[in-house]
Amino acid sequence: MRGTTVGLTICTVAILLPSSACYRYVPIETAAAAPGEPVRVYITQDAADGFREVHEVDSALPRLRGTVVGRDAGDLLLTVEVARRQVGFQAVGLEQTLRIPETGILATERRSLNGLATSAFVGVVAGGVAAILSFILESEGEAPLPDPDPDLMVPLISVPIGR
Repeated sequence: MRGTTVGLTICTVAILLPSSACYRYVPIETAAAAPGEPVRVYITQDAADGFREVHEVDSALPRLRGTVVGRDAGDLLLTVEVARRQVGFQAVGLEQTLRIPETGILATERRSLNGLATSAFVGVVAGGVAAILSFILESEGEAPLPDPDPDLMVPLISVPIGR
């Protein structure tokens, strides 16, 4: 039983860490964004108009979410997911690298792990797992229910088959 609990805990942690509820965005300087870092970039309306053919940009608050590839002459190179291709159970993200001019960037935020929300969520899940396991262990020692008496069984529906 101990191996099952450890396996369940490992699976729970593996599912929770990549969960979007466990992350938050922290403001950073655009120059501080390192290659390979997941970021969210707020851009001007003029910059957003240039990306509308390639990527859907929210018109109310133009922003792009992706991974920093690098910098080139002051421009930020950002890889964004433009579509997903589903092959059976496997989903593959189709990405494109966008060049965002430095003048078109309003703010940049880096994605980081939110320790408090993650801990709370893990605690709630662990409490639920503990409650389920204790219920199972308590009911394991109970005697099985007796078989019903065939004389007391009354058929409610009967379907004649054949003649």
